[in-house]
Amino acid sequence: MLFSHIVFVALSVFGLVQAIPSPLAKEGVVERATNADVTGVLNTLKGRTDTILPQINALVASGNVNDRNVKPLFDQLSSALKTADASLGKFKAQGSLAGKTRTRSLLLVPTSSRTSTPLSRRSPSTSR
Repeated sequence: MLFSHIVFVALSVFGLVQAIPSPLAKEGVVERATNADVTGVLNTLKGRTDTILPQINALVASGNVNDRNVKPLFDQLSSALKTADASLGKFKAQGSLAGKTRTRSLLLVPTSSRTSTPLSRRSPSTSR
């Protein structure tokens, strides 16, 4: 009886130690690489929009705005935004591990001496 209590306590302590989150290796390196890539995409987008938006502003200021001269500029702007969105979507798909922790846990569920089925899997009608 005492042995079973000691084993239970030892396994519980082991389970608690395993449940403590451990930081992933080289967090900072992953974060810097991801930030550099995102910054590169945003700088490219800014460079493209810095050439398109002044043209749109000049058309608006001159009062010479019509579909024929504005549509190509909006198409260029839309293309730049779609390209940036696609580039940023790749980062989302890869996932960033920076700043996150991985948890490992061991769930200890007490079992009855009459059955080897864990309590969480017993049907509601099963008595203890």
